[in-house]
Amino acid sequence: MSKIQLSHIWLYVKDTSTSIKFYRDVIGFKITETFPDGSLFHAGSILLGIHREEGDRKSLPGSTVLILRTNNIEKTYKELKARGVTFDGQILDKPYGKIVSFKDPDGYIWELVEEPNQ
Repeated sequence: MSKIQLSHIWLYVKDTSTSIKFYRDVIGFKITETFPDGSLFHAGSILLGIHREEGDRKSLPGSTVLILRTNNIEKTYKELKARGVTFDGQILDKPYGKIVSFKDPDGYIWELVEEPNQ
């Protein structure tokens, strides 16, 4: 069987300028490529692409949850909050780790997770 790996995630957004600023300046992802209708970011071991909505490819907030892993959720929570992220509550301690969620400018749901024993 051929080896298949996740290459990148592609999000369609309403305003590429706002989304680029959010992912670059607030979240801290590095831009690897820009093009007329969006950008590609290095987001850990995979890439995150954003592209202006086109045709039937629209932003669909709530249809997908994207997970960011951290080794210190309290520190990352404070850093992101200081950069303007509005979290949907406080950090919760679950059996699978600590977790808190927020939304990007288009309403996509992101969860920040610290797995146990990190």
